[in-house]
Amino acid sequence: MKKFFVFSFLLLISSLVSNTYAEAIKFKASAVAFRTTDDYGNWKKWSDWRNSDALIVYNEGRYNIYSDDDVLTFDTVSSEKGTDLKYSCIDKEGKQCTIRFHNEDGQPQLYIEYANFKIVYSIRMLD
Repeated sequence: MKKFFVFSFLLLISSLVSNTYAEAIKFKASAVAFRTTDDYGNWKKWSDWRNSDALIVYNEGRYNIYSDDDVLTFDTVSSEKGTDLKYSCIDKEGKQCTIRFHNEDGQPQLYIEYANFKIVYSIRMLD
C-alpha cells in the first residue's frame, strides 16, 4: 500500500511539472491576405498579399496573434484533424470562428475564418 501511495504521488508531481513547463508553439508570419463577402453573401476575391511580421503564439488552448495594429486572441473549443488541422474557436468578443492550418504548395498557412471574413497568414514555425 505504501508503494502505491508513493507511486501515485510521484505520478501526480510529474504530471504537474510537465503541465507547468509546457512550451508555447510560435509561428512568424511573412505575409497576410484578407477576404470578405459582398452584400449578398458571396465571397469576394482575396486581397493581394501584404508583408506581415505578426507573431502567432499557441499556448494552453489559446492563440494570440501579435501584429503592429492589434492583438487577436482566440480560445480553442475543439479540434478536428483531416487534410487540414482545424480548431473551433471563440474570439475575445465572443464570436465563433475557425482557425485552420493548411499547406499550399509546401508553404504553411494559417487561416482565421468567420462567416463573412477570412484572414490568411503565410507562416513558418519558430524554434
